[in-house]
Amino acid sequence: KTAPEGTFTKEYNYSSQTYYFAEPTAFTWNDDLAFATVNTVEYENGSYIVEEGEYYIELKDVAGNVTTYNIVLDFTKPVGTFIATYNDFDGVFYFKKSTAFTWSGSSSTVTLDGSNYVKSTTIATEGNHVITITDKAGNETIYNFVIDKTAPTLVPSETGNYKNNVRYFKNNISYNWEDNEVIKSLVNDLDYIATAIIEDEGTYTIVIVDRAGNEASETFVIDKTAPEGILTGVEDN
Repeated sequence: KTAPEGTFTKEYNYSSQTYYFAEPTAFTWNDDLAFATVNTVEYENGSYIVEEGEYYIELKDVAGNVTTYNIVLDFTKPVGTFIATYNDFDGVFYFKKSTAFTWSGSSSTVTLDGSNYVKSTTIATEGNHVITITDKAGNETIYNFVIDKTAPTLVPSETGNYKNNVRYFKNNISYNWEDNEVIKSLVNDLDYIATAIIEDEGTYTIVIVDRAGNEASETFVIDKTAPEGILTGVEDN
């Protein structure tokens, strides 16, 4: 009266009476008089099932006792989509505003920074984050991303005088910034290296951009020439 039992050679996740595998597996049993079919085709004890898909295994002994197994082989990593534009640097996504994450279907489990995440929930907190999406077979995809809504800060080598949104200097000047994520820096549309000294008189605009796309800019003037005046109403003796 006892139904025969078989075992799988690879690890699996079991859900809704189905065995899920993330790699090829074999099925084995110890009863020499039992036999099995896979999708109604005769199956050799211990041979590997290698193709992705859904399978129905039926294991039967000589008395007619039957045990059935539903299995799914799924080798494909799940994917999701962010609902916001980002910049990709070495596999890390940088956002300059809040974002959200979504995916197809309902069979995957998703966590944000180790806690369960609800599809399309807004992620607003600045900083480093990790989203992990895992399907029933155990395939996993990890997304590392940064939310950075703060523009970098320009720091001139001296304060100068600030008037009408323009900064005025009477000496040579250089600029630095308090952000190690700055990826582009220009002065009058030419590449600029932090702390490089600018000597020539004239009007300049400096622009810096960080990885998330936040931008800071400033217009400044270097004027080393002292003003001159003309005295009137004075007679020579």
